[in-house]
Amino acid sequence: MDYAIEQDCSDVHITVGTNLAVRRYGVLHILDERPTPEESLAMIYTILSNEEIQRVEAGEDIDLGLMIDNEIRIRANVYHQRNNLACSIRLLMARIPEFEELGIPEVVKDMATAKNGIILVTGPTGSGKTTTMAAIVDYINKNEARHVITI
Repeated sequence: MDYAIEQDCSDVHITVGTNLAVRRYGVLHILDERPTPEESLAMIYTILSNEEIQRVEAGEDIDLGLMIDNEIRIRANVYHQRNNLACSIRLLMARIPEFEELGIPEVVKDMATAKNGIILVTGPTGSGKTTTMAAIVDYINKNEARHVITI
């Protein structure tokens, strides 16, 4: 995980019995490192509670989110693939960036402060939807007394 954070990767992929993989700037890179099955399981289990480990061992898939060292948020999906356990981890910034940092146009601020309406944030995986929505909601929370619903 440290390597992925240092290299500004957006995703880490762990599959028991295969090489580790990371996604950096939208490109999937297969790493030379191939952990033993026991090491891969240990890596996956470090992000799971005891209850979640039991559920995974019973054949369930798990979606979860957690914070690492108060700096990095992760969203993870632990699933079964070809009789092996696998895990996809999305690394997210814990600090919500400002509009200016993201290069969001001023018109979005105007939309965010409108008295009514809906804002749709769409795009492919890894395009920044979650970060953009977080920045919009943070801006509204700092500047308006509003009720915000996200789906």
